Amino acid sequence: MGKRNGKSLKKTRQLQQQRGEDEEVKNAPHSFVIPRGKVGKNVMALVNNMRKVMSPFTAEHLKVHRRNVMKDFVAMSGPLGVSHMIMFTKSDTSVNLRVCRLPRGPTLTFQVKSYSTIADLSHHIRRHDVNDNHFKYHALLVMNNFSKEIKHQKLTASMFQNMFPSININKVMLRNIKRVVLVSYDEEADLVDFRHYHLRVVPLGVSRSVKKLQKKNVPKLSKYNDISQFLLNPGVLSESEAELDGEHNSVELPQKMTGTGNTQNDQSAIRLKEIGPRMTLSLTKITDGVCGGDVLYHKFDTLTDEQKAEIVKKREQRKKLKAERTAQQNERVKLKKQAKLAHKERSQQGQKDSVKTQDEGESDGDSYKSVDDSLSDDMDDADYFEQEVGKKPEHGLFSSQARKAKKRPHPAKSVQVSDKKLSKRPKLVKSKSAAHSKLKTKPSQPFSGGARNQNTKSNLMKKRK
Repeated sequence: MGKRNGKSLKKTRQLQQQRGEDEEVKNAPHSFVIPRGKVGKNVMALVNNMRKVMSPFTAEHLKVHRRNVMKDFVAMSGPLGVSHMIMFTKSDTSVNLRVCRLPRGPTLTFQVKSYSTIADLSHHIRRHDVNDNHFKYHALLVMNNFSKEIKHQKLTASMFQNMFPSININKVMLRNIKRVVLVSYDEEADLVDFRHYHLRVVPLGVSRSVKKLQKKNVPKLSKYNDISQFLLNPGVLSESEAELDGEHNSVELPQKMTGTGNTQNDQSAIRLKEIGPRMTLSLTKITDGVCGGDVLYHKFDTLTDEQKAEIVKKREQRKKLKAERTAQQNERVKLKKQAKLAHKERSQQGQKDSVKTQDEGESDGDSYKSVDDSLSDDMDDADYFEQEVGKKPEHGLFSSQARKAKKRPHPAKSVQVSDKKLSKRPKLVKSKSAAHSKLKTKPSQPFSGGARNQNTKSNLMKKRK
């Protein structure tokens, strides 16, 4: 058995990799990020930034119209594989954020205390070097300080975890992880901080001067007498760019990563640069449905057990009444369909019967139909003549046989008249004056027009005799 060609091996590897990527994309959670109502340009910019955070498993260019309702998004979530929906709304007092699990809930409602967009942060960062390649892969989620004993905190943490794809440690490629989403809970203020960072790995033990030498663009060394002055110069690193590396951010790389000096099994430092958006959230309410249902948690309203039981009772009554109405409506639709089918069958049977009777009548009445028609026509004409004139018509005057016997005369044939019999036409003689013209004829010769008509009439009469 011979060896396989290198191209075929490369193709099979690409196909296997593509199948694995397709399965990963299919199993990953997808999301809708939409505004609801009039939100303004600042909140709309926040919506677009949030779509960047959730990319590539979200619809970045999703268009929402006014006529779209919540049922439209819920109905399309199944065919498109969308598992979460993030909604931004704006009221007179605050901006609100809702995170829904599709298609049945629950729904978490947050009040946005403060927020900053990507554009706002880019003005305060010296080098905001972020490009589209950073958004080709999903972000890494980091949760901090959420308690598993408190129910609403546990539910909040699980909701955020399910919004991002899970990571398989054995198959993950570290060079693809370029973004980090940090969700941290502050117990003292009872707030949730949302941050979005760009992740960068740099080798440890290498100064900034040496890193510049490692790049293709060689720095200018004309102002230095020796290379040691450039390497040991403390003024090369500005205070704003100074970052202290230590045990808190140093790791040993299990894989090779992008960047000079980031080789396998070497010590490197992890550095984060904030991209945006930045939000400070306050959890206000949790419901078990999509933007509705039973209230599982409310920050401001505290209900007693009796009030909760009364609310549940009213909700069950509404559900029962709705079920009865739907059953009645279905029964009416069923009766209408049955009546429509019965009417259709009756009309088809009537059409068949009418065709059958018409065929029988035509076969029986062909023998005497013409006689009856002629007699009825003759009787009608005779009666009309008697009423108008006052006496009966002569025998055979209105009979069909007499009408058939009476022949119409043939049209008169055209008669050829010789040119000798026709007189000459009158000549037009021009007078000496250009303004008048006179018609002159010979006095001895009469006008030929009348003679011509008389001759043709006399010839016709002779031929008829």
